[in-house]
Amino acid sequence: MRQASFEAEHGADWQAFEKFLDAAGPPPFPPAEMPARYRRLCQSLALAMDRHGAVWAGTNGGLARVVGDSVKSWGPADGLAGLMVFTIREAQDGSIWIGTAGNGLVRLSRRVLQNWGVAEGLSQGSVTSIAEDDSGLWVATPNKGIWRFQQGRFSRVNGPAGMSNHPYIYSIVSSDDGSVWAAGEQCLFRFHPDQKPVAYLKPPAFRTRSARARTSSGRLHFRRDTRRQF
Repeated sequence: MRQASFEAEHGADWQAFEKFLDAAGPPPFPPAEMPARYRRLCQSLALAMDRHGAVWAGTNGGLARVVGDSVKSWGPADGLAGLMVFTIREAQDGSIWIGTAGNGLVRLSRRVLQNWGVAEGLSQGSVTSIAEDDSGLWVATPNKGIWRFQQGRFSRVNGPAGMSNHPYIYSIVSSDDGSVWAAGEQCLFRFHPDQKPVAYLKPPAFRTRSARARTSSGRLHFRRDTRRQF
């Protein structure tokens, strides 16, 4: 589906749901308050394109790979942990990493699926975003902050002062200068291997639930109520 067609079909639903979130205040949200339109939006939760041009789609029914008119799907019967996929990322080695709702981190490489989660140190199983730097993966979670994934184990990232008060992290991305940026509920964090972590907590009005983009020039953009570029 082309971008314009997608926006025409789903734009109104996203705008209405964003207004609902703004009115509801900070998470967690009681399930009874989540409108039916949210379930419709969750039919397609994640999209990514790999280096070969294949499109990967994460939904509440598993994982799909689209090449032209050909579609290959993975679900629990194929070894995928759980059904709902939150995020997809192609790694430097060409493998596909998948963040799931409640079932941890999944790696697809040469048609083999591997899963890591609570048993490997992650305090809860949902993964909302994945980034990669030269030392391994960075993993964001919806209510347990930021984690490193190295050599098959998770370790929690201890960041700057105030970070523990902002456990809801929705987007994480690496930049060309070696930094890793993490955006969440009313927060933005920057990590660099040669510098102290930095927290951007003022003004406290960040709304970054699905809000980051990287341009071809390497600049990072985070959406918030009053739009600002970093």
